[in-house]
Amino acid sequence: MKINVKESIIFTGIFIFIIYSISMFMNSKISPFGYNEKRYPKIQEATKQSDLLILGSSQAYSGFNPRIFDTNLGIHTYNLGTPAEVPVITYYRFEEAMKKSNPKVVIVDIYFRILRYDVNFQYIPQWIKSVSKETKEKMLKELPLKDRLKVIFNITGMDKNLSEYIRNFAKERAAGHKGFVSVKTKASLESLEEENRFANYTFETNHYVMKNIEYLDKIIDSSKKKGIKVIFVTTPLPKSSVEKIENYIEIHNFIEDHLRKKGVDYYDFNVLKNPVFVDTEDFEDGNHLNYYGAAKISEYMSKEILKKEMFE
Repeated sequence: MKINVKESIIFTGIFIFIIYSISMFMNSKISPFGYNEKRYPKIQEATKQSDLLILGSSQAYSGFNPRIFDTNLGIHTYNLGTPAEVPVITYYRFEEAMKKSNPKVVIVDIYFRILRYDVNFQYIPQWIKSVSKETKEKMLKELPLKDRLKVIFNITGMDKNLSEYIRNFAKERAAGHKGFVSVKTKASLESLEEENRFANYTFETNHYVMKNIEYLDKIIDSSKKKGIKVIFVTTPLPKSSVEKIENYIEIHNFIEDHLRKKGVDYYDFNVLKNPVFVDTEDFEDGNHLNYYGAAKISEYMSKEILKKEMFE
């Protein structure tokens, strides 16, 4: 059978256009939790008047409520947390914010599971929407060529986005005040057991850990040069999750020892005795605070900032 080259090219072009269009729709309209456009504003515009910035992964955006910091401290706060955000990406988003922002304090979420990950290209399309061309190019350089091409053609994460959207449909999620994601769902004991991802979990360092630690150091060094006080926080897990981790105290010591050497404050709420977090009241699932848990940690940290006179 004779192949018509012209028709083949036209057909291929139409096919690529259809895939691209579907992907664009999935990434913007049916993205995880359905609030992409609100969750990813242009960083420079969103943060330019901020006195306090909150950075990190989903533990950050679900764990720190800017409204509480603003009320208690009389300041302007913005939460820049995004899903699966490794410190490599946190650094670039921090530097993007610094182009127009001049905060006095930065809170950085540090989640031990994230330290073991490479950049998740599934979320790159959302991250690059919020940054300048210069920062976008730096982020893309962190990806292997094959993943860079997927991002360029926007064919990432369609199945993941749809499955997460469906899985989270029943939860009372909302893009809240200044980047905070308000989740009023309370985890049940049954769901904590069924969805728990920490059974027999053991933390081990790998080359991703060391790379991410390097970028945490870059945030610290850059903050110090700019006269910004930086605080690192590990938000709590339900007790039922922590109990399943075989070597949590080793994880805590690894992080704490490194940050102590860098001369920065570190709060690990899996180790601190106060405030008390209740599994079925303060968490939405096995590793995220809900609205009520976020209120507790935000109240605590705002009081710590006030006590240490960080805005004096």
